[in-house]
Amino acid sequence: MFPDSSKVYRKIISLNEKSPRLCEWQYKILRNTLSAGSKRDQVQEVKRLGTVYEHVQKMEGVKKDVMTECKNNYHDTAKELALIWHKEAQRTKNAATYQLTRLIYKEYLDHFQNEKDTPEMTFYFGEILWVTEQWAEAAETYTKVVQLDPKGKYVKEAAYAAVLAWKNALNIDDSGAMPDKDKKDMKPRQIPPGQQKMIAAFDTYIKYVPDAPELVKIKYRKARIFYDYNHFEDAVKLFKDIVDST
Repeated sequence: MFPDSSKVYRKIISLNEKSPRLCEWQYKILRNTLSAGSKRDQVQEVKRLGTVYEHVQKMEGVKKDVMTECKNNYHDTAKELALIWHKEAQRTKNAATYQLTRLIYKEYLDHFQNEKDTPEMTFYFGEILWVTEQWAEAAETYTKVVQLDPKGKYVKEAAYAAVLAWKNALNIDDSGAMPDKDKKDMKPRQIPPGQQKMIAAFDTYIKYVPDAPELVKIKYRKARIFYDYNHFEDAVKLFKDIVDST
């Protein structure tokens, strides 16, 4: 009788809003929903557990073991759901499942930014954003993977994925050329924020993946941005570096 059980726990919560057991009760509601509830319901209850977790953290006098249990229940359930739904979405290619999985990953990463598994979960979140074509957010997420663990197992793949995601976000063709370049105007033009982020992604890749076979192409694309916006002095230095190092 999972729905009825949840109703009782919600009533208990409403009558005891200052109790350190709030997390325990909300976790039981979440478990009920996992047993008899839709994915959307489960996302909602995970979010509520996150809200309760934040609330209990601010309480005074909460025992350490109570706080630890609250954190572990929230952490482990959010992580487990994200990974299970991710695999399901990969298998079924269901757009709705991808979107719900995205919400769970975001919920997890909003609350657990310094855990041992944060780089891995961030990388997987980037995969979800990639598949759902959230290019700018995917690029920023992959860059964060590199920043979180510069020597980690996902650095090379994440650094390159960030470059490709910005390429898609900014609609840059494989030559690196910008479609709006005015051949008659030779004055330096301001490099737009999107292109600056692209340059930052190139710099991250060059720094952390110096032995990659795509390195020359990455350096060329960076130089090409400076060229297309008429920053010729910078472009010449970058093109020269490509020539000298190949």
